[in-house]
Amino acid sequence: MSFRGKPSKACERCRARRLKCDLTPVTCGSCIRARVICTGYRDIEKLRIRDETGSLYRKATTLRRRTNETSDGRNSLLLKLEAANTEPRYLPVALEVQAKDLFFDHYILAGQTNGSRAWDFLKPYYQLEKAPVCLQLTIDAASLAYLSHQFGSQKARVIALERYIGALGVMSKVLESPETSKKMTTLFTTLLLDLFEKLSTTQPFGNRGWSSHLRGALAISEICGDQFTTSSTAMRAFTRLSTNLLITSHAGGTTLPSGFFRLRECLENSPSIDVSRNPKWQLVNIMAQYVNLQSNIQNGKRARESSLREARELDSILTNFSERDAKIKQIFKAVPSRMAYGNFYYSYPDRHSTQTWNVYLTKVNEISSKICASVPQYLDCMGAVKSLGQIELLHPVATSRNSSTSHTPSHKLACYTLIFPLYVAGFVNDSDSNIWKWAIEKLHYIGSHFGIRNAELVAQILEKRSENDPWKVYTMPGSYAFGA
Repeated sequence: MSFRGKPSKACERCRARRLKCDLTPVTCGSCIRARVICTGYRDIEKLRIRDETGSLYRKATTLRRRTNETSDGRNSLLLKLEAANTEPRYLPVALEVQAKDLFFDHYILAGQTNGSRAWDFLKPYYQLEKAPVCLQLTIDAASLAYLSHQFGSQKARVIALERYIGALGVMSKVLESPETSKKMTTLFTTLLLDLFEKLSTTQPFGNRGWSSHLRGALAISEICGDQFTTSSTAMRAFTRLSTNLLITSHAGGTTLPSGFFRLRECLENSPSIDVSRNPKWQLVNIMAQYVNLQSNIQNGKRARESSLREARELDSILTNFSERDAKIKQIFKAVPSRMAYGNFYYSYPDRHSTQTWNVYLTKVNEISSKICASVPQYLDCMGAVKSLGQIELLHPVATSRNSSTSHTPSHKLACYTLIFPLYVAGFVNDSDSNIWKWAIEKLHYIGSHFGIRNAELVAQILEKRSENDPWKVYTMPGSYAFGA
């Protein structure tokens, strides 16, 4: 194309409105004032735009000269082809294909490297022709929502919503048939519909609306559960469902449905999966008691004495459970560093263990310094990350904006799971001002260094102390889509 000026670095919203973008790190001032999420800034060095004015002029001149020199009209087409640019051309890859590859590589299959298999029951459906239409549409919707969430793509968000609406229409017909409603692919579709909503929204729809897909998935599991007890794939899907139900009920302040406990019993009795020795499974059992206790207290369904007695029993169970912590974590002394709070930090086997123990620590006293101690293993790129030799975090795949250090998607996801625990560490009433300031500083750092915009938004909420319910903040970074 002919040269028509240097391309703008401005964000998508400012370019569309022809506004002067101030290019402030993370989010521009115009988007902050409009209270919308900034799409980020273009790297003009990566845009495939070249000044081809001279090339176009030379081709036109050559073509005109050769056409005039020949009297044989049959050769004119050949001369035009010879004058054409011989540089290699690349076919653009559809956005849906890019989204699906990103979703499967960095979300569905990424956990297999460190033992987490939360969503790998979807692995056979990477080839969409193997999936029914409703599952194909929901995979597309979730993939595009993930791409939009990671890179702020408004186009991906619009297409994802179209796929989601299409999937809802197909799903309603699937549920009308007794045969198709009992298939595991129907359960997978429902779980993905719920995942789409958690990836696409930052506010709960309300207690019932926010969990509607999960309650539907629970009903499907009760219909088809007995025939799949020997299937490890089905059991992993049921495990995912039980975890999502717990967190959604906790965040919404509702009592767990009775089907949740029947589902857990089915999983414990299944010969195809061993959950009894899994610390996360045991933590979920404890948290289930806590969620129902919390809901009953808020709704006034329990007498004060019985509630206090159950709370003391839970406190005793949590104390015994915490003794496992010392067996799996390593404690390192830290040299003075802005990335470490105090003179020590913890290292857990992987981000899933870190997330599990941080969830536990949000329910006991003296949580703040312990949560802060889990931060350097992922944020201190030049210190703790290198000294611990976490190869999967250090391998250079993509360089973050405003950073000279390369970070893998796994590294960024590990940092993502620290957002809510850091918020809790700074939020608790007995937390001193030093921890509050340190937590805010680290959230800003995650936002600027790793390019994670939600960390910046949560930092602003903590700074202004504008939210009194931590679980409302929990829904902002995508709920359990990234942190469970």
